Amino acid sequence: MDWYVFETNRLHLQPKFKVEHQSETNFELLSADARMAEAWSYDNQVVGMHFLFGPQLTYTRTLSGPQQQFTRFVSGIFQWDLTSHDFEYFLSSPQSGYQASFALNSNAKELLSDLSIHKLTLSEHKLWNLGNFSPALFVLGLRGSFSTSITDTSQNNLDQVPPNFLYYLGGSNSLRGFTRAGIPNRNQGALTASFLSLELRLAKLLPLFMEPIFFADIGAVGDKPFTLDKPFYFSPGFGLRIASPIGVFRGTFAKGIALAKNNSSTVSDGYQFYLSFGEEF
Repeated sequence: MDWYVFETNRLHLQPKFKVEHQSETNFELLSADARMAEAWSYDNQVVGMHFLFGPQLTYTRTLSGPQQQFTRFVSGIFQWDLTSHDFEYFLSSPQSGYQASFALNSNAKELLSDLSIHKLTLSEHKLWNLGNFSPALFVLGLRGSFSTSITDTSQNNLDQVPPNFLYYLGGSNSLRGFTRAGIPNRNQGALTASFLSLELRLAKLLPLFMEPIFFADIGAVGDKPFTLDKPFYFSPGFGLRIASPIGVFRGTFAKGIALAKNNSSTVSDGYQFYLSFGEEF
């Protein structure tokens, strides 16, 4: 919630409590987060910015995956978001604008956390209305992220890292030619992951709210902080977006290709189909 307890609405508190159950092919966990963060916002005629910082308490029970145990983290969190107003205005029918975000989650064993680990994530999303048609006819989108967790990379230490501090690629939100959270294809996740997706949507050209999409995704993971290892993963594909009166349906079909495979790679080439409701590029 946003709690406006100060004289200015720009400075406020953002308490949050979340319970989450994740069940993926490579892991399963149950986690609970509680935080009391201070937030501040700024707007001009073009963009809006939002800052958030404060303490957070996280308990995680790993039911299956790299380690099956109970972990506690007392974190210092910081988040910065930048969003253009046209991105917000066209949120229900994305066609222009940009959004960027930087997040830091820092934990020290000396400050009541079970492990010293620092999690960084940088993400971006940019949209272009090609030709500046009104309404938009051709929408080009670019999105991507770079995430890394900084910790001691000895095996004994990595065995204590829960899945919500590790990274997996694959799925409709990253590499659409691979199974959800299927990269890396092992119980132990990655300490670094990055992907980039390019998508072209043909809007308002076909009847019955149908909008064809064509895309290509590329990404990689790494076993060390700030390091990406071979192979790189590539997934070209196509799909259909239906902007129905009850919400947006998206279906995609993509080919997953592992580029420059090494001997340790266990992710094979294949095809993947995804169908989603309410999810936007």
